Amino acid sequence: MSPPGRPKGESPSAQREGRTTSPPSRPKGEHLSAQREGSPVSPVPGLDLSKPISGPAYSRGYRIGASVVLVLIAVQAWRALDEMAPLLNAQAGWVLGAGAAVLLGSYALLLRSTTVIDATGLRQTGLIDKKIAWNEIRQARLRGFGFARRLVVSTGYGKFRAFYGGTPQLQAAFAAIAARHAQVRPI
Repeated sequence: MSPPGRPKGESPSAQREGRTTSPPSRPKGEHLSAQREGSPVSPVPGLDLSKPISGPAYSRGYRIGASVVLVLIAVQAWRALDEMAPLLNAQAGWVLGAGAAVLLGSYALLLRSTTVIDATGLRQTGLIDKKIAWNEIRQARLRGFGFARRLVVSTGYGKFRAFYGGTPQLQAAFAAIAARHAQVRPI
């Protein structure tokens, strides 16, 4: 049983420092009672997370730009190989082939990567899968411009993660998250 004056589940140090275990956007206890009832609670006011918001991580413009760069690299590599073919040995061929495989693999992951925003937090698949829970977010800001907008999230542990959103729905959710977490929250 908790001592008088302290809500259940709150440590004495958290009470002295003014921290609580429930998210600051809701009155104490609302989050827990809603979870018990089975109803989804959005950690961001104005953002309905009863259904996950998901879509491609990179916008169409970003993917087209990556495709153009890949084609330019392939054309230049073909021209260079055509001139240097007599000078190359088998080992150089293996190294160039491995480089091409890495480039094509990362390009394929860029095209297939997705971002998901749900009641548990943010997730993005890709070359490096990223995941962050709502309670870990200390600050969030929108960065970039045009088709390369991203949500940069910082935790209280010194980690920064950038999440890309390639659809208007993801961009709107990013704006709501950034507005909610614009101020630095205490750890």
